[in-house]
Amino acid sequence: MLLLLPSFAKAKACSSSAAGFLSSSRNLDNNDNADAEDLVVVPSSHPTRQCSPRRHAFSPFSRHRGPLSAAAALLLLLLAALPQLSDAQTGADCGCQFNNACFPDRGTLKIAVDEFTAGSWDGTIDGKNYGLNISEWCTNLVTSMNGLFMLKTNFDEDISLWNTASVTSMFAMFQSAYSFTGDGIGSWNTNSVTDMRSSCKLIAFIMINKIVNKN
Repeated sequence: MLLLLPSFAKAKACSSSAAGFLSSSRNLDNNDNADAEDLVVVPSSHPTRQCSPRRHAFSPFSRHRGPLSAAAALLLLLLAALPQLSDAQTGADCGCQFNNACFPDRGTLKIAVDEFTAGSWDGTIDGKNYGLNISEWCTNLVTSMNGLFMLKTNFDEDISLWNTASVTSMFAMFQSAYSFTGDGIGSWNTNSVTDMRSSCKLIAFIMINKIVNKN
């Protein structure tokens, strides 16, 4: 005798008692041509059992109702990404007068300087817009400018509006930058700088600016 589980019982039967909820018997009697009447639905000898709701592992994209809806899960993902989004601070966020993203550190600023002097600068790094014009870059958060223009022999752009108030080291910043005339950088705020080694050109600009302003 072959036990068959009717399709209408699948949704309600527990996996442990699916075969015992409802069954049908078919008397084959070695007859391969049995008619449909031979199919008889009979109660099972196994006791029925109340099914408990199946527990599903929570997924924000599951159709089953869980502790959180898909919309709530998406909101949590967005909230988790906020610290990353805040890295792309604008000028207003870091106190810069220009509406460009603020350079977070020397490494990012050095990449921009290298690309700018090589003629490949498009104003962005990792999707953040730092501005095409080097004179309008927001450097308020940068604390080191070591070797920033070292060996940039053809560089001579106006960077007098850069904010250097947070910079503590300008070691070899303009070393071998022979073309740089340094217009305006003598007025930079260098009160926090403690290392100006190999920065004779920068020191000269600062000294000249002090002498001119004194007179």
